Amino acid sequence: MGRARGVGTLGLGLLAGALLGGAAALVLAPRAGRETRARVRRAADGALGTIRGALRDGRQAVEEGRTALRRAVQAGRGVLRGAREEAETAAPIA
Repeated sequence: MGRARGVGTLGLGLLAGALLGGAAALVLAPRAGRETRARVRRAADGALGTIRGALRDGRQAVEEGRTALRRAVQAGRGVLRGAREEAETAAPIA
């Protein structure tokens, strides 16, 4: 869960940084409006790609965690089943 939360925090940080960077570029850039907007659009597209990659990685991490949990539960059930069978077939304690 910590890893997934870290990915979400990273995504929010990237989005906030992209928005602040875009706003700063519009205010501080000594370029024509059309050129500035094009540069900001390219930067936003790059940030969006980074965010999508982080989300994809986060989804993959969650799926890997689910798979590991399923395997652990199955293994635990097998151990429990074996212990139960052993207890049922053991000689009674006098």
